[in-house]
Amino acid sequence: MNIKHILLLPGVLALTLAAVPFMPASAQGQTAPNQANPPKWGMNRLNLTDSQKTQMQQIRQNTKSEINAYLQSQGITVPQGQNPREAMRSLNLSEAQKAQLKAIYQKGKQQVQAILTTEQKAMMQERRGKMKDRGQQRRQPGQAPVQSGI
Repeated sequence: MNIKHILLLPGVLALTLAAVPFMPASAQGQTAPNQANPPKWGMNRLNLTDSQKTQMQQIRQNTKSEINAYLQSQGITVPQGQNPREAMRSLNLSEAQKAQLKAIYQKGKQQVQAILTTEQKAMMQERRGKMKDRGQQRRQPGQAPVQSGI
């Protein structure tokens, strides 16, 4: 074997190892968070039973299907591959359409509330309050950024 090839091997190995953190998640054998495992938005902290998890997943799927059906009935196509919030903002919906979507979301929220215990509801309410406070702090000009516990 040529000495040049032997000296080249550690360099190639070092470059390969250095490039791994910069590869997309799908190339590293992992799925993106919004594909196979949708974000649980704090639901894992509620100590849900398996039955509740299954019901939550069904409610989420039904809500999503209902929203898509409504938008299709209005002749609206949602851009794919985009953050769902950004995609919805880009649609330029009328106030009536926004109200209808809000009603669909509210129905799903009520269904979720119906399957939670009072303890789980209290935990969820507390978490929402904290998130709301953080959002308000971020919107106030001149405030120091909120420290995230990371």
